[in-house]
Amino acid sequence: MISWLTLIWVIAFIYLAIWHADKLVFVLALILPTYLIKFWVVGIPTTWLELAIYTVMVVWLIRSREEVRAGLGWLATYRIPLILLVVGSAIGLAVSSQLTLSLGIIKGWFIDPWVLAAIIIISAQHSRHIFQQAVAGLVLAGTILGLVAIAQVVTGNFMTVDQRASAWFTSANYLSLFLVPILVLSWGLLKQALSTPRQLISLLIIEVIMLTALYFTFSYAGWG
Repeated sequence: MISWLTLIWVIAFIYLAIWHADKLVFVLALILPTYLIKFWVVGIPTTWLELAIYTVMVVWLIRSREEVRAGLGWLATYRIPLILLVVGSAIGLAVSSQLTLSLGIIKGWFIDPWVLAAIIIISAQHSRHIFQQAVAGLVLAGTILGLVAIAQVVTGNFMTVDQRASAWFTSANYLSLFLVPILVLSWGLLKQALSTPRQLISLLIIEVIMLTALYFTFSYAGWG
């Protein structure tokens, strides 16, 4: 089943990358929690989030190589730090006793964020509202996770042994640390939302959902 779902996932992002590139930042921000959906491709561990990011970049490289190259011109400014990062990673791999784990750390902590940053920067060439798109995607993701967490509280069907709301995270602390930055970012939308009562009411409902979920995590990491 996961194979068919993964294939549909890839096709969906090929479609977005070709015909709706202006919506990619919003969608990628929305699906950030899918880094928890893990599987293997040709013996390499990966996640749905990584698959989406790399699918978009590969499609863009095939279709608009010159545009991608122009969009990444800013990397020249950080040539020395990048070289040091590559050298440090190579040394780490050379002395590591767990090569697969080390490669996974490099991929997840360095390569993935770099590719995602590249997508955002390239997208910014076509839209002036990249930041708003990213915040909107994160807020929607936080709202969905908040609703899942509240449903856990109402039904008593918790994922964690300590009976704390965690949505689909394995720890309530993870949910709280995901929600808090989104809550802060969403406050930045208040000024815009004040323009219409409907937007203001919608944003306040979203805030209540996320704050309620945050409360039931009982996480001092998030509360602090």
